[in-house]
Amino acid sequence: MTHITSHTRQSLRLLAANIGIRCTMLLMCCVVSLLFSCKDDTAAPTPSAPTTEEEKPTLHEIKDKTVTVAVVLPQDSTYISAVEWAMNNLTEAGALVMPKIEWYDERTVDVASLAAKLAMRRDVACVIGCEKDENTRLMGMKCAQTLKTMFTFSGSEELARAFCRRGFYWAMRETNITQCEVMLSYMALQSFYNNEEKKVCLVTNRDLYGTSFADWFAFQALELGMLPEEVLYSDTPEERDSVKKYIAEHEYYAYFFALSSVEETAKYNTEYNTITPFFFNEKVLETPVSKITDVDCICPTSDPSSSFNVAYQAQYGAYPKLGAAEIYDAITITAMASAYKQLHGMSSLNEAVAALLRTPASNQCGWMASHLRVAFQMIARGETVGLSGATGMLDFSNSDMTIVKNTYYLLLRADREKYEYLPTTYFSHAQNEHSASLSAVWEKEKLRKQQFDENAQEFDYPKQTGRWAVIVAASTGWQNYRHQADALDVYQMLRRNGYDDDHIILIMEDDIAHNVENPNKGVVRRTMEGENLYTDVHVDYKTSQLTVDDLERILTGEADGSHRNVLGSGVGDDVLVFWSGHGVSTGMLWGNKARISGSRMKDIVTKMHEGKKYRKMLFITETCYAGVIGKACEGIPGLLFFSAANDKETSKTDIMNEQLGVWMTNRFSSSFFEYVSLYPNSTLRDIYYYTFSKTTGSHVTIYNAKNYGNILLNRMGEYGL
Repeated sequence: MTHITSHTRQSLRLLAANIGIRCTMLLMCCVVSLLFSCKDDTAAPTPSAPTTEEEKPTLHEIKDKTVTVAVVLPQDSTYISAVEWAMNNLTEAGALVMPKIEWYDERTVDVASLAAKLAMRRDVACVIGCEKDENTRLMGMKCAQTLKTMFTFSGSEELARAFCRRGFYWAMRETNITQCEVMLSYMALQSFYNNEEKKVCLVTNRDLYGTSFADWFAFQALELGMLPEEVLYSDTPEERDSVKKYIAEHEYYAYFFALSSVEETAKYNTEYNTITPFFFNEKVLETPVSKITDVDCICPTSDPSSSFNVAYQAQYGAYPKLGAAEIYDAITITAMASAYKQLHGMSSLNEAVAALLRTPASNQCGWMASHLRVAFQMIARGETVGLSGATGMLDFSNSDMTIVKNTYYLLLRADREKYEYLPTTYFSHAQNEHSASLSAVWEKEKLRKQQFDENAQEFDYPKQTGRWAVIVAASTGWQNYRHQADALDVYQMLRRNGYDDDHIILIMEDDIAHNVENPNKGVVRRTMEGENLYTDVHVDYKTSQLTVDDLERILTGEADGSHRNVLGSGVGDDVLVFWSGHGVSTGMLWGNKARISGSRMKDIVTKMHEGKKYRKMLFITETCYAGVIGKACEGIPGLLFFSAANDKETSKTDIMNEQLGVWMTNRFSSSFFEYVSLYPNSTLRDIYYYTFSKTTGSHVTIYNAKNYGNILLNRMGEYGL
């Protein structure tokens, strides 16, 4: 732990000045200086007139003149300078409450242990960190348990989805979803004008940083009219060799690199010199200048109108890397909110932060010392004032979201002659109305929604005589909690709607309800306050007890000595199959090892059809790349395949329970169950439209409708849901 004190500031300033980033950004300095004057060069906001006695709020006394802030970051010169600058400006502004910094070097501390301690310490007002997404997750899980205020510049979509609705996790930049979209949008525009083939490829990692890009790349590319050919992973030497070989053999319109390692990014950057566009994330900026190649970089940056980057460079002689502006803003916000909290007698710092960050933009003050002075004067009078920060306008959603609405991104182009990256264009989703960020509702109509023929013919099916269901949770282990929770929810819905256990085959590992990590033994829920789904449950088979061949025998009704409970349906029965688990680009996973390919599942369902095992069959699949199975099964009569994602996309989780440390359900399942509960016996088309619009991040897709019938007329009630 390190304390930032006055006697160290001069040495820190020298340290920051002596460490420069490879990209000097001289062009940006010139352009931005001309276009945007630094906010301290303009007149400070005029304090509003004092309120009348009747209008004045009842204010409390500020007793605590300091507030402890834990910074969990590497002691990097950029981060140190940002903290130092914020503290100096707060002092100059006469802050009503001054932060007291406790610095924990992220590279040397045990973050998991530290997170547990900081979350419980009453004297620590907030935490700022971390640089690595995995450490941010550890810190977030503990802070969530006590609602300890936390500021971060992590771009992980999974972390935002897990924590941003809880009211404690304040994300100072948008997620990597938006960065991914900005890269693709720029390239889509180029391919539009150049009339080029639009095949694109992503190279990323399997960690939390890479997950956002991998999960959303295909979805966004398809929305933008591009063809996402591959998502390649680069986590091992063998995989890196495979990536290099792939790139050598496939010339696409563009390759996108979103790698979490500076060293790994540098290796790729120094090895390619091709006419194919290569887009890199911000890690490429730390590549040795002498090794620079002809690539483009799109990286998060502060709003150019804030002039923070220019002012920082003038102050410290180096261009700030990602995180500097966010750290600066987090410290100044904490100081302002701490004063506001005490004056208004609030019990929570999060409540005060929300009051400041959700103030209309027209009332916000700037980030420099003179503006902060005015802000504290207004707070002292009981007024609510926001902050136009170093990162830009700090507008947060007025709902329960705690992630900033808009982040700027800068396109830099490598100049091999000057051995530097030169800025060319700024982007933000506010300018082009594109956003896949969690800070905005996915309001626009997704372009790839399926349309169905309202005059499609109905087939002459036999009279319905019965109903059967097969419910599968194909994964095992505590971290896959959501798959069994979803399966049990379907099971309980069917039981309520008249099914008996003789007509339900439930397959799941059954290792969640009484798991050693489950603090509530015998309880499985799909939502935080939901019912216990593990009530009067009869599990027919454990996943680990079955092979794929066994599963085929169960579905085709071929009982043997070890598998007596099999599908006993016939030509007059409707069969519902609900499958929740993991998937890969070549099929669905069975347990921890086996894989069921599209062709294998097609063989199984074809055998069911030929054996007259169903009248109609609805196959609902909640897995990544579920469309691989759906596409393979097209052409089979009487089958409708309803998938959470198409064959290029991952499905998305929903509802993080930090007490349990698991996701409780999946996004597609949430929207599906929600609609069926509100509107029982809905048409299949209506359910599709609802789940399609509510399942952000993947394209809910229906397969084989033309061999099933008119889904505007067919209803879910046939299957007892």
